[in-house]
Amino acid sequence: MANGLGGPFETATEYYRAWATKNMCPPGATSDLSTQISQLAPFISPDNHGPFRLFHPDFAVHNVIVDEEYNILSLIDWEYAFVGPSELATQQALRYQTYPLPVLAIVPGMMDENGNVIDQGWREAFQQRSEFIAAVSSQEKRLDVSPPMSTRINGVQADICWLIAMWKQKMPWILNYAPGIQKGVDTILKAVREA
Repeated sequence: MANGLGGPFETATEYYRAWATKNMCPPGATSDLSTQISQLAPFISPDNHGPFRLFHPDFAVHNVIVDEEYNILSLIDWEYAFVGPSELATQQALRYQTYPLPVLAIVPGMMDENGNVIDQGWREAFQQRSEFIAAVSSQEKRLDVSPPMSTRINGVQADICWLIAMWKQKMPWILNYAPGIQKGVDTILKAVREA
């Protein structure tokens, strides 16, 4: 069962529509992100018919068992594992947290007039994310992985998965758009339609 959504799903579109149905707008919220995700479902995944991937949503060092020589022996805490559209792998990269640029752009003092991030902390976060993506890309080339996930970690699929993650965490600013947030969200949703 994919994140309690039911299934199995034959397409990514079915997965995202099931997600939207399960995550309808809670009482008192003014955002309609779940409805928008349902409407955008056919456009979100470039691989609508797969391949689908096995996801461990809490894949981190505290769930990796190693021996004295740091050889991986096992992974634990599989209770929320599921199979889903490949772009959901971008959620793991969200641990190298950066806001999507359309959302960051509305925060005063974060970007200059040319769209460059000027805040030192955010520049460092983007640098770490770039290094992570380069490492993933390098391994994908070495292992001949297709389709590569690295191309989705820093694109519109990552941005939409970030919005979904924020919605699932019930972040107040996404349930009830803070000033300017809707413009950033709308930019991301438009990019999904045009991708």
